[in-house]
Amino acid sequence: MKIIVFIALTAWVTLSCNRAPLLNGTYSGRFIVNYGSGIQEGPFQLEIKDNSYRCSGNENRLPAGGSGTLSYGQNEIVFQDENMWTADFDWNLILNGSYSLVQMDDTLSLTKKQGQAKYVYKIGLKP
Repeated sequence: MKIIVFIALTAWVTLSCNRAPLLNGTYSGRFIVNYGSGIQEGPFQLEIKDNSYRCSGNENRLPAGGSGTLSYGQNEIVFQDENMWTADFDWNLILNGSYSLVQMDDTLSLTKKQGQAKYVYKIGLKP
């Protein structure tokens, strides 16, 4: 009997982890980049609709923004930006590529590390 309960609980947890944490809607948050020599940040809005996204950018490119398609993996979300960009800034400021997902209370953090830099989108899950 214990084995059946264990298997059922394991299956439920596994299926729960594979669900998309971001449903269709508009989310607000703070973008933070830590280059090791200092931290910079700015506000952003992220719109999700089906398998598409649009992230607002700021004039100082913190963040730069981005739009395209997205997909989910185990504890990660992958953004595929579809825009043309100039070469005069750090392209990791664009919401593009694979980000790890960590939820703490009412905040979801999307984190990507590139060399010594760490790029984090902190998304508020409650209005």
